[in-house]
Amino acid sequence: MALPLEMRPMWLEPLAAEPLCSIVMSNYNYARFLGAAIESVQLQTYGNWELLICDDGSTDDSISIACAQSAEDRRIRLLRKTNGGQASAWNVALSHAAGAIICFLDPDDMFMPEKLARVVNALQRAPRAGLCFHRLTPVDARGRVLDRPFPVRVDRGWVGPEALRRGGWSNAPPTSGLSIRREILNTLLPIPLSLRLGYCDQYVEATAQFHTEIVDVEESLTLYRRHGANASATSRPTVATIRYQLQLQACVFDAVHEFVLHRFGHAAARLMHPDCVPGHLEHVLAMHVLSETPTMWTCERRWNDVLAELPSACRRRIWSVILRLPRPLGRWSFGIWWGQPRWKRFIRPALRAAKLPPE
Repeated sequence: MALPLEMRPMWLEPLAAEPLCSIVMSNYNYARFLGAAIESVQLQTYGNWELLICDDGSTDDSISIACAQSAEDRRIRLLRKTNGGQASAWNVALSHAAGAIICFLDPDDMFMPEKLARVVNALQRAPRAGLCFHRLTPVDARGRVLDRPFPVRVDRGWVGPEALRRGGWSNAPPTSGLSIRREILNTLLPIPLSLRLGYCDQYVEATAQFHTEIVDVEESLTLYRRHGANASATSRPTVATIRYQLQLQACVFDAVHEFVLHRFGHAAARLMHPDCVPGHLEHVLAMHVLSETPTMWTCERRWNDVLAELPSACRRRIWSVILRLPRPLGRWSFGIWWGQPRWKRFIRPALRAAKLPPE
C-alpha cells in the first residue's frame, strides 16, 4: 500500500547562533528531587534558556522549593494548576514556552552541565532534523550510577514510513533525553488529555517522527533516577503492573493512530496495528504467565502463535522456555528475567568490571 505524499520531512529555518532553549517540566509531588533538577539547569554551560515548571496540584513542598529558586533566577517560571495529569501540565507549560528548541526534563532527573550546549550544536549541524535524542545514565535515589547509559539504540534520520509499520512507536529515550524544534512541536499540539497518566514523551516522539528527521547525540547527557515512585523501578512484575503498562501503550497507540488518521488519511492509518508496537506482544505473554487463569486472548490466539511474531530469535527462545515450565516455576523465572531486583543493579557493574582485558 502506497504511503501518502504528505509524509515527508518538513523544511526548517536555520537556527540562530544562540537560540533560546525552553526547558519544560511537569511536577506532581516530587519535592524530594525537584531542587536538584532545577539546579542542574542552572549549572548549564549554555546560558540562553528558560525553565517552565508546571505544578500539577502538588500537596508536598514542591511549590515552596520552586518559588524560592524562581525568585533567585528570573529565567525560572512557576506555573500552577489543579491536578489534571501530565498531558494537561505539559500543554500549559508549552503554551508559555518561547524557545526555538524545547527540551523536556522530569523533576526527578538531572541534566549534565553540557546538555543544552550539545543539543543546540547537534541541531545546528543537522538542519533537516527537528528531533534530537541522547542517552541517559541510570542512577538511584542518591544519585549513584546503577548501570550503563541507555537506550542502546535510538532512531536517527528519516524514519516516518518505517515507524508506521511498527505501530507508530519510536526507538527513543524517555522524557529527559528528548528535545524538539518549535516548528515540529506546533504540528502535534495539544497533547491529548487521554495521556494524563504518562507516556506524553512517547506521543511527542511518535508523532514528530512523521514530520522530521532525527539527530542522535550518542553520549549520555542526563542522569535518570530509578526509585520507588517511578515505573522503571519495578523490582517484581505483577499482573497489575503489566496491565498498567498495556493500558498506557493502548492510550498512546490510540492517540498516535488518531493523529495519523487526521493528518495523513486512512491509507496510512491502516498500516498501524497494536501488535506491531515493540514490546506489546511480550507484555501480553507476561500477562499469560502471571495470571492465575488463562488470559482472554488465549481463546483466540495460542501463545506459540504469538511467539512466532516476536522479532528476536533470542527472546523467542527465552519465552518458549518460560511458557513450558510449570506455572509456579515459570512465574519465578519470568520475575528474575523481567524484574529489576536490587541484586541485578549490583551484579551488572561487577560483571562488566570482571571482564578480562583483551589478550
